[in-house]
Amino acid sequence: MIIPGPQAPRTLRCALRALIQELGAPRQRRDVLVMRAQEQFLDVNLTYYNELKSCLESLSTDNDVHSAIRANFVRFCEGQLTRLQSYSSYAEG
Repeated sequence: MIIPGPQAPRTLRCALRALIQELGAPRQRRDVLVMRAQEQFLDVNLTYYNELKSCLESLSTDNDVHSAIRANFVRFCEGQLTRLQSYSSYAEG
């Protein structure tokens, strides 16, 4: 899933709300369910990208091409982690 940037701070929440509504959750519980789902999404993805980055960094490479590929994936993980960490602050605003 793509983590929304500051230009669309509530996009994730809107998507989660639509999904929860589609699943038939009672209207009075939707806000709580959306916030829990958002929290779980952020926690799981932070863990995933931290572990993936750590795994990638521990890989040895045989040549410059493999090193460059690994470096690109590490940068991607770092970008995702930055977006996830930033999302909480601008989604609250």
